[in-house]
Order: sequence, then structure tokens, then C-alpha cells
Amino acid sequence: MAKISGTVQRVQTNQEDKNVVLRFKIRSDAGELIPVEMRGRRVCGLLEAGDQVIMNCGRDRYGVMHPRVITNLTTRSSVRTRSPGFFSTVIKFLFSIGFSIATGVLTHLIISSFTKSSKSPVSEYSMPRSGNLANSGMEPVGLILAVAVALLVFYLIFIRPRRR
Repeated sequence: MAKISGTVQRVQTNQEDKNVVLRFKIRSDAGELIPVEMRGRRVCGLLEAGDQVIMNCGRDRYGVMHPRVITNLTTRSSVRTRSPGFFSTVIKFLFSIGFSIATGVLTHLIISSFTKSSKSPVSEYSMPRSGNLANSGMEPVGLILAVAVALLVFYLIFIRPRRR
């Protein structure tokens, strides 16, 4: 990590999906022009062109700095990004798992109703008295497809939007 201080130039604020993106450049004390990007649900603080700032962070592989907090020396304040809290993330995670399981079960019920029209799809989920899953009437291909659909839905809802 490097401690960078300098003057802010070219401040832009954009909305991307549910995030606010604050982009600007810093002319360092050494004369280098450094691109900076702050991203979060909201940005707290004020930053204008010409402000003297100091920050402590490293660069990504493209040379852009992504600090969480910047100290604005001109206004004697800080600029920071806020992301969703831990509990809201956990609730969304649990909802995603439940939705994925429900989708997988529904897929399995639909597939099994086409393959075995004489049996009720609900009766396939009751465990046999012997405890043997092979005798319960569940088709392995339908079960594998249901699990695959559940995993796909889980990936699309929870993991893919968070990849950057």
C-alpha cells in the first residue's frame, strides 16, 4: 500500500446498477496523474476539483486506485463509500438458497410428472419404510437436473452480481 497525497482533478459521479461510482484523478505531489475510483451503495462526504487529499491504498492491475476512505485536507473531512451491511447480505444469501432449492424441487417435480404419469409427484418425496432412496421412485437423472438448476439459479442470483 502506498500513501498518496495530491490535488483532485476531474471529479465525476455515476450510477452503475445499484452502486454509486465516484471517479477522479489525483495530481500527486510528485506530478504523477493517478486515476481513482470509489464504488459503493453510497458515497459519504464532499470532494471537488482542486481539493488537497491524502489516501492510503494500492493500485489494481490497471493502475487504478480503489480507496475506501480519503481524507480531504481542504475541508478537513473524509470521503468514504458505504456498502450493504452484514445482516442484509446474509438475508439475501438465505433467500437465494431457499429460492434455488425451490426451483430445483419444482424442476424435479415437473420432470418426474412427465416420466411417470401413474404416480403422484408428491408421493415421490416420501421416504420408503426401508430407508433406501433407490426404492423411493426418484429418478437419478431428474434429481441431478434439479440440483443443476438449483445451483444455476443460486449462481445467477447471488454469486454473479458480486463478481467484479
